[in-house]
Amino acid sequence: IMIKKYADSVMKTTNPRTSKREMCALRHLGPGMVTVMSHRAHSGSLQLERIDPGTDLRMVAQGDDEASIAIIAQLIVEMQSQQTSAEVGFARSVLPDLGGVLTPLVQIHDSRIPSVLSGRALTMGRELVSDESASVLILHGDLHPGNVLWDERCARWRVIDPHGWVGDPIFEAVVALCVPDGLGVTGDARGCDPAPILDRLDRRVSVISEITGFDRDRLTAWAFVGAVIAEARMIERHNLVHGAALAMAEGLLARECD
Repeated sequence: IMIKKYADSVMKTTNPRTSKREMCALRHLGPGMVTVMSHRAHSGSLQLERIDPGTDLRMVAQGDDEASIAIIAQLIVEMQSQQTSAEVGFARSVLPDLGGVLTPLVQIHDSRIPSVLSGRALTMGRELVSDESASVLILHGDLHPGNVLWDERCARWRVIDPHGWVGDPIFEAVVALCVPDGLGVTGDARGCDPAPILDRLDRRVSVISEITGFDRDRLTAWAFVGAVIAEARMIERHNLVHGAALAMAEGLLARECD
């Protein structure tokens, strides 16, 4: 990914497929998204409006975790309440099905993630994405505090860098629940106590459920799946296990077995 910043815009270059997904998500997820000024499909380049000062939501999360989660939940409501059936229908021809998020669970074969966790997460994830009772919407797919920026001109929070999926609306909240550096543990967290992480998760689930109306049990189930995916991707990208997401998954599995 190459990013060049100009006075009033940002030029982001990836590959044609990725840029097409990002453009589709940005244009159909509502006014909170950063505006696409132009798209060069053949080169995978997106010219996006520049957001100033662009301070991200982590500044809020550091002082008030529940306030930052509430902001994310409110953005989810905004993104999902304004989608039309025509938009979702079009997006399904461009964006991949949410089942693709499970790929790291299929590919992971590493003793640092116990097979009981990866196997259970894969089974549960497949059940969640194939649930015929769940509605299908356009999803950002990577909605966490680092991708939410303050726009002084509009006096509101704006969202950047969508992955772009279509699927279960509840998944939209999951990345914010599971991103390793947002779980309240710094550095190498292998072997850490899952209790405070689960307490934080429960508070976050309560905030999100109250604002969005999402089912708490389904949120928690997705959080388990997302936590194992987060660690699988850490191994894939950095050959390390952060540990906090793994502790969350282990704690949730133990809670399920009680």
